[in-house]
Amino acid sequence: MQDKETKIIVSCMGVLFLVGATTYYIVLNDRQMKQRKRARASQKQAFHLLQQIKRDQEKIEKDILNTIDIENDHHNVKKIEYTLAQCNELLLQLLERIDAIRPKDAIITAVQEDMDDIERIATPFETELIQQIKDRKRRIIQSIQRDFDRVDQCKQQLLHISSSSSSSSSIV
Repeated sequence: MQDKETKIIVSCMGVLFLVGATTYYIVLNDRQMKQRKRARASQKQAFHLLQQIKRDQEKIEKDILNTIDIENDHHNVKKIEYTLAQCNELLLQLLERIDAIRPKDAIITAVQEDMDDIERIATPFETELIQQIKDRKRRIIQSIQRDFDRVDQCKQQLLHISSSSSSSSSIV
């Protein structure tokens, strides 16, 4: 009789252990899924901000290219100088905006809201998301740098045009 009771108790303990382990696995899996969702939402938000910056950069690039087209016009020198100065300022503002996007802070902070104030190491999934944001930032920064170079080239050409027009006017 006691053997039967012992078997029942051991069986119940085994079932309780399996239920506990299954519950632990489900809760852990649920936390990981929520963590991934928050990380993806943060990545999506960062990508949205980067996309806005990229659109602004493309508008500025278009203005610069339009300025290059009218550079040989001696009558619009002041207008071209103003446009180039404005483009330069807008590019600086874009760099400030892009600098405000911190990939690691965006992903880790969003995930860490549920946890205590423990400093946490990024999971491989989060590290991949962070790297994707960094790569996109790097590409946008390179295109902004290319636009800065174009503005500098335009300024040099404009300086050359204005100096050649002033020397030709002094000859006459």
